[in-house]
Amino acid sequence: MPHNFLEPIGSAEIKAKTSVRPGEKKAGEVLIENADKSPAALKAAGVSHAIILIPEDIGPRANLGRAGAALAPDAFLSYFLNVQVNRYLDFSRVAIAGKVACDDLQKESNQAPLNELRSLCASLDERVQAAVTDIVEAGLKPIVIGGGNNNSLPTIRGVCSAAGIENGINCVNCDPHADYRILEGRHSGNPFSYAKKENLLASYLVFCLHESYNSEEMLSRLENDGFGSISFDALNREGGDSFERALLNCRDYFNKGKSGSGINLGLELDLDSIKNMPTSALTPVGLTEEEALRYIHFMTENFDTLYLHLSEGAPSCTTDDGTRIVGKFLTAAVITYLKSEQKKAL
Repeated sequence: MPHNFLEPIGSAEIKAKTSVRPGEKKAGEVLIENADKSPAALKAAGVSHAIILIPEDIGPRANLGRAGAALAPDAFLSYFLNVQVNRYLDFSRVAIAGKVACDDLQKESNQAPLNELRSLCASLDERVQAAVTDIVEAGLKPIVIGGGNNNSLPTIRGVCSAAGIENGINCVNCDPHADYRILEGRHSGNPFSYAKKENLLASYLVFCLHESYNSEEMLSRLENDGFGSISFDALNREGGDSFERALLNCRDYFNKGKSGSGINLGLELDLDSIKNMPTSALTPVGLTEEEALRYIHFMTENFDTLYLHLSEGAPSCTTDDGTRIVGKFLTAAVITYLKSEQKKAL
């Protein structure tokens, strides 16, 4: 098993997935220069952001959902490696750190009953946490691509542990579901309730929550724990510039009268929130891809993000070309984030 469960993406794989064309330069041709390097070596090479891939769907299935999220990381990689390198983004500042080793857990989960799936999800938590800790301790900012939203918990654990955050992080989750289900064993529906139990959340806001798909028990518990939500249904009813106003309300929720500068934020986007995006919980009603990208840019522009977590893309959960749809959207999301981070650093 690799160190801290992080399997590097080798130069041979990057080369094989990069389509080279005369007179052009693709991201893979830059990223290959940092293939196989340890997190410390990446930092020494001038890298600031490290991408962690988690090819699993144990968490969604442990939440009684559909399989398919395990395919999202490879879909992303195929498209991300082939974007053009040009004046708009410095690809030398980002690296593919590797994949969390979970093939054995995936194989074991294939015929597992529900209780075993939730036990395997807890085992996966340990591996993801170790990988994230390794990245953050090296001074790199993680971009985590799953996989299910269950990986929010170990990502937050790893960030808090490595960064020495004792009172929990602020976290925004663009998601139709609060993912605040009861502590019934680990799955993709309860990462934030477990994070609350472990004192890992200073504040938490669900952005664009779908009113009809969250139980009253969960909504009450979320509210009683001092956390908030912004309803997608309300935005839809209001129309007009309601989405932009919702972003401002989200900013105000975390600012609470303070300047956004210096406020740390865990940034979460569950692809379930996007209309017709191939996911386990695919919905015909939701945000547009452009609104989801705007959300990423706005939060990155207004806060010091601790990480970006993109979850629940499931290429096989559609009759259309799910690999292309999920792969290209994840690529657009990561590039939006990197450009926003780059702009702030100038």
